[in-house]
Amino acid sequence: MIRIYIHKTCPTSIELINEIEKIGLKDMDIVDVEKSPFKAISRGYVSVPTIEIDGEIFDFGPVDIQGFIQYIREKQSPDPTQEILDRIIATILDNIFLALSIYLRGDISAILDYKPLLALLERNYGIKNVQLAFKNIQENNKEIYSQIEEKLLKTIAYGFIKELYYIHHKKLPIDYFERYTYEIFLHWTLARSSISRIGLISCVDKQDFREKVLKLMDVIKENWYKYWDKVVK
Repeated sequence: MIRIYIHKTCPTSIELINEIEKIGLKDMDIVDVEKSPFKAISRGYVSVPTIEIDGEIFDFGPVDIQGFIQYIREKQSPDPTQEILDRIIATILDNIFLALSIYLRGDISAILDYKPLLALLERNYGIKNVQLAFKNIQENNKEIYSQIEEKLLKTIAYGFIKELYYIHHKKLPIDYFERYTYEIFLHWTLARSSISRIGLISCVDKQDFREKVLKLMDVIKENWYKYWDKVVK
């Protein structure tokens, strides 16, 4: 049986459902994580859409929709090993929780402990290829992180503004954010980068951590209207 976890505010979820309907696939269970959050959390899923086939994870986050359709049609989907790192980065950038977790730590290797991602990669690319990719990440962690830091900042900043829109349902002027103190914004970053105390960062008094949060605030200010224009169209 195919089970798909979606959220109605996720464009990829909607696109995936539309593609499934085009091929007439009816034997599937759609789980709306807005209505049933613990069905996803209890399985260890923090991204949508997530696809399960016969109780095992098939794909999640920025899913390869065409690859899934090909799989359903019993065609072999491509799995070039050079795509593993790109897939890991795409997964991080698709989820504000993961993006914040990596950004605040300045360490991309933290994602390698995420079991659902490991299972997904091993399923699609093979254990040996995944092990080689993980070794490369560990050996070049700082370089890889520096290459994606700006994308992480963009993902987090854009996600923050989208959340404001979900709350207020209107475009807000920049003076709204200018009223945020460092401590108020710090609270948001800590809350969004952890689940209860899991992942909660406690060394917030360190200067380098403070600089990271302030840099994120600067990015939001600099791109305030640009990102709002993408959210409110």
